[in-house]
Amino acid sequence: MKNFVLFIVLITLFSACSEVKYFKIEAKKGVIDLTTWNLERNEVIVMQGEMEFYWNELLFSSDFSNNKIKPQYNYINGSWHLNKNNPKGVKKQGFATVRFVIKLPKTDQALAIQAMPPLTASRLFINGKEIFEIGKVGKTAQTSLPKYDNKLITIETDSSELEIIYQVSNFHHIEGGMQHYLRLGNAQKMHDAHTLSEIVNILLLGIILAMSVYHFGLFFTLRKNTETLYFAIFSFLVFARMFVASNHFEVYFFNITWRWVIFTELASITVALPFFYLYFDSIFKGIIYKKVLYFVLSANFILFLFLVFSKPIFYLNYLNYFLVWMGVNAFFIIYAFSIAWIKKIEFSNIFAIGILILILTIFNDILQNKSVIESRYMTHFGWFTFMLSQVYLISKKFANAFIVSERLRTELSYINENLEKTVAERTQKISFQNKQIENQMSKLNEAYVELSENQKFKQDLMNMVVHDLKNPLGVILSTPEDGFLNGTYEKVIKSAQTMKNLVLNILDIGKYEAQKMSFTTELLYLNTELQAVLKEVEFLREEKNLEFRMHNTSNYKIKSDKNLLFRILVNLITNAIKFSPQNKSIDIKVEEYGKNELKISIIDYGEGISQENLQFIFKKFEQVKSKEVGKIQSTGLGLAFCKLATEQLGNQIGVISERNKSTEFWFTVEKVEVKIEEMTKVKIEQTSLQLKPCETNALTPFLEQLRQYEIYQFTNINEILNSIPETSESIIHWKANIHKAIIRQNNKLYQELIN
Repeated sequence: MKNFVLFIVLITLFSACSEVKYFKIEAKKGVIDLTTWNLERNEVIVMQGEMEFYWNELLFSSDFSNNKIKPQYNYINGSWHLNKNNPKGVKKQGFATVRFVIKLPKTDQALAIQAMPPLTASRLFINGKEIFEIGKVGKTAQTSLPKYDNKLITIETDSSELEIIYQVSNFHHIEGGMQHYLRLGNAQKMHDAHTLSEIVNILLLGIILAMSVYHFGLFFTLRKNTETLYFAIFSFLVFARMFVASNHFEVYFFNITWRWVIFTELASITVALPFFYLYFDSIFKGIIYKKVLYFVLSANFILFLFLVFSKPIFYLNYLNYFLVWMGVNAFFIIYAFSIAWIKKIEFSNIFAIGILILILTIFNDILQNKSVIESRYMTHFGWFTFMLSQVYLISKKFANAFIVSERLRTELSYINENLEKTVAERTQKISFQNKQIENQMSKLNEAYVELSENQKFKQDLMNMVVHDLKNPLGVILSTPEDGFLNGTYEKVIKSAQTMKNLVLNILDIGKYEAQKMSFTTELLYLNTELQAVLKEVEFLREEKNLEFRMHNTSNYKIKSDKNLLFRILVNLITNAIKFSPQNKSIDIKVEEYGKNELKISIIDYGEGISQENLQFIFKKFEQVKSKEVGKIQSTGLGLAFCKLATEQLGNQIGVISERNKSTEFWFTVEKVEVKIEEMTKVKIEQTSLQLKPCETNALTPFLEQLRQYEIYQFTNINEILNSIPETSESIIHWKANIHKAIIRQNNKLYQELIN
């Protein structure tokens, strides 16, 4: 305990030490004479006194060059309303210019000037040159922008005099003016002192934040110890208040407004106070009456709501009442811990040391803020030492609990040694029963795992089915009443077929896995089956303007189950369409595979599949990349069905893929007869039509009418087509193609035919 007290005292003394010394110099008739000062020493001049003061005017150096402005002197004492010789009309809200001259001694050292946060915007000129601006100085509340900041700027000292013009405006605070005096001194010394102060502040902030995080973790580990939670929240709120007050928010949060700075300063204290009461009550139980505790919690909650729903210019008018309330709470806390100290409750002396240092540092900052004394702000160190004392208090409490726990553990170990013999005898009697129970538990666990897997499969299946049925159902449900006339009939049919294929995949996968699926093989012609499949997927191909390239697909004679072969090809080609980019091609190849088999390959040129994912490609719900194509998304059941169906037929299936190049899905079928032909290139929806000049002339007036309508205006187009006489086979063919384009909503083909 003595070592801890010594440590706290040393920290406080160290924090109070300052490398620079502050000296107040009075201005007389707007002049501060420093010609006899040695500014190379560690001395900072605090400038105050009788200066030129111009209310409701924003003046510049040029305004004083012609000597037309009559000097108006006033004793500047921080805020405007505190000046001794204020002219008439000075209010708390408004704008003004302060001007004075500094006579400098001869020196080769650079000087620096420091401005503390103004109320609430300021701009500084030295010898006619703008040095800095804090916020935005304006003549109205709309043109003025408040900001909470301080500046430390190195200035040029080529001349023996410095003309200081300090413009200040305030429309957002209950007090206006400089609030703090300007400071002048050796640039190197002031920057070094400022840097040291920033380092110490950041270090203290980091330590306080670490305290908060540590005690949050401690609470989540041992939830019964609520004092760690209250202290963690209290520490974080103190950190937030110190973080804002020390201007570190400027480094990390550039867009934070002055209003939020003021709100955070007051709200953090308002919210922190109830948690401090709760923390105190958890440490010294019974000292604070519950009614008092509930009253403080309710009052601070109301005060917090008052801060949230009002503007600073409003609630700052009640700042003195707020300070009185905080003072009442401070005296009550002192009274409470004094009772704890008198009763010699454990840890009360540690608490007393921390709270005493905090009160002294707060009192120091109040005097500093009121310009009664010139020193450094000490509240940061007060909070740090107070919370450090609380960390020591909590650590001491946990250490005592650990000692008690160790003592109880030792006693329990002694009792256990005497009970070991009895326990051993009884253990032998029930060991056999335990083994039986373990066996039963093992079986139950296995049954539970199997049941969980089945339940998960059921849920996954439900989610996937709902997801995949959503898009085709959307197409069907969005069909208007005249949908069949507008060419959406085929979309409805294809959407229904998509749902049917999905349902069949789900049902058949279950049958194949249970070995209950039967099939019937027959002799088939491969080319005929392929053409039927391509017609089935034509709807999807058109949406992406793809081209099917057929390689060696003459009428091979094969032996397979017609229905299963059809569905395997539909699943594989649909999968290729999904992962093919727009306006690309898909290759369908047939080649001999051994003596009695054919290898059918479907190749797309999409993104491909990575090697690590190839092993999962045929598993249920393991599609490597879910990608929307047209109006369909995949569950991965299609590929799983293809693998099960192919293997059920006694054939093989596989995949070869190279990233960003191509993906080839292949499977084998039993060959009966082979015919080899040259590679052919087929493009679905290719139309060739030639009209004679006389036929074109006959259609010209009808073409002009057709160009007035869009492809979806079926009724108007149909009336025009019905009025065209069918005088030749070419015109009949042309009208049939127009009907085909309208039914399939192929606008490209429609435009080619009418233009």
